[in-house]
This record gives sequence, structure tokens and C-alpha cells, in this order.
Amino acid sequence: MLISPPRVLRTLSWPEKCIQRPYDQRKIAALRQCTKARAYDGEEGSDQLYNSMRLLRAPPCAAIQSHEFATMPRQASPFDLSENANWMTQDRDLWLFRRYEKLHIFNILSLQQRLATLEQQLERNVDAEWRGEGEQRAAVGCLPKSQDNALVTEIQTAVKAYDEALLALAEISRFQCPAVRTVKIVEKTMYHTNVTTLARELGINQQGADRTTLLAIATPAKSWFHKYIDKSEWLSSLFTEASACQGHQKINENDLFYKYSESKIRKAEFGMISASLCLVQILPIAALTLVTNRTWRLVIMLFLILIVSILTSLFANTARATNFGAVVAYSALIIVFLGKGN
Repeated sequence: MLISPPRVLRTLSWPEKCIQRPYDQRKIAALRQCTKARAYDGEEGSDQLYNSMRLLRAPPCAAIQSHEFATMPRQASPFDLSENANWMTQDRDLWLFRRYEKLHIFNILSLQQRLATLEQQLERNVDAEWRGEGEQRAAVGCLPKSQDNALVTEIQTAVKAYDEALLALAEISRFQCPAVRTVKIVEKTMYHTNVTTLARELGINQQGADRTTLLAIATPAKSWFHKYIDKSEWLSSLFTEASACQGHQKINENDLFYKYSESKIRKAEFGMISASLCLVQILPIAALTLVTNRTWRLVIMLFLILIVSILTSLFANTARATNFGAVVAYSALIIVFLGKGN
């Protein structure tokens, strides 16, 4: 008589609480199948146990790929990219991009590694030629002589790519970070328009963004007055464009994205500098003419020197800095002559 295969009594113990990665859920299901295999006799139970053990020993690559595919963010369609481009063309301050410094450095390191290999290969070939081993290059680990031109071409290509990568990284490091106001605008609009994809690629989320990872390629250098207006929404609203469609873009019923005029800010800055120049000229003359007490004159002069120093430092990077310095020197001469006259 035939003897049937013994019952499958072996079970595996594997605490499920130790399994935390997504692809390990397949292993949990396989373990459960192993446990159920005890209830079957003969070939059916053996086949089920074999399939379960194969799942346990299978590499998790397929599961990882399927999990990454399920969690991978949706790629932006050409329509979304067109909408993002239209939104960014409203103002050059919105031309924000990622630096990707890590990828640039990785590219440079990989090219550097390739150049080191090519340099060693070139040294071996040259050394073989000097030793008269040109015909036996393969024996000393060198390329055949017929491939010398290919080696030179590869070196030229690698060196060019290496130089371009270095220059690109150096150029990226020169770009300034975007203003805080610009990042806040992206944060406001990312949930109301098609800028969501752009915000995700820029690394901007509900917790804000690290401005050091972003670069603004078209934002000019701004004075302290311009930066102060950037930080204040109320002051920014005072310098909006004349056209309603260009001046602001409605996001929802309560929020407005104001695009203020650069020319208006420059005019306001010019007026502020002009008023400061007038004060620098008038105050010393009035103070030294009306006040007769030497002590108070000295106090007033020290106070005016402090004011002039502050104004000079504030307007040092403006277009009117040269004129301001000339007026300050002229006022100093007036103070000296008035002091000698009294």
C-alpha cells in the first residue's frame, strides 16, 4: 500500500510587530499561508507550503517598486507647466527655481572620478610607449594603440563637462535667495491655483520653505527701503500698479496678491532722499544761528553728526549716494564757517 506524505506540522514564528516596512506585508500573508498549510495533507499541503516559502525568500524589489509607484507624486502635465509659466511671468520676482546643489556636487564628483580613471589610463599608455611595449599593451593593462584617438576624445569630452559643471555650480552660488514675501506668495497661491505642482517641486509646503535651497535669477539688488516695503503688506498695497488686472490677482474673497510698481518705489525713495538732504542742509544752519549757548550748540552738532552718519549708511547703496555725500560735505563746511564766525 502507498504511504501518503506526512502532515505538515512545522510552523514559522515571526512577530508581526517587528515588520514595519510596506513590502513586509507580503511576508505576513505568506506566514499565514504557512500556518494554514498544516490543515492539508499530501501534495496540496506541500505545494502550498512551497509557494509560501518562496514568497518569504523572494526579494522585496518588486514590492518596493510597486509601493514607490503608488506613492510617487503625479508628474506635471504640459497644461500644468503652461499654467505655472503664465503665473510666473506676472513678475520676475516669481522666477524661483531649486538650486539642486547636492545633484550638482554629485555630478562633479562623478566626473572627477571619471577623469581620475582616464588620467591613470593615459599614464599607463604613455609609460608603455616609453618602455617599448606598444605591441603588448594588453599585457600591461593598457588600451590598444588603435584606441588612442578614442581615449583623447573621451578625455576632452570629460574635461569639458567637468569645467562646465564647476562653472554652473559657481554661478548658482552667486544667485541670491528669494525674498520672504515672494515665498509667502507661493505659499498662499499653491492651494488655490495650479501652482501646487510648482510648490511641491520647489519644496514649499505648509511648514514653509528653506529659502537657502531656492534661487531668484531675476531679482535685482534692493535697498533697505525696498526691502522694508517687501515685508509690509500695507505699504506694498500703496504702490500697486495702476491697472487692476496687472496690479493684483484675486486668489479668493479675502486674499489679494498685489504686484506693486518698481517705478513708484524708486520715486518714493528719491523723494525720501531729497527730504533728508534738505534737512541735512537746513538743520545745522538753523541750529547754529538760533542757539547761542555753546553747550547746546555742541549737543546739537553731535546729534546732527549722528543723524548724518545714520543717513549716510542707509543711503550708501542707493543711486543718489554720491549726491548725498556731496551735500553732507557741503553742510560740514557750513558748520565749520558758522562755528568760526561765532
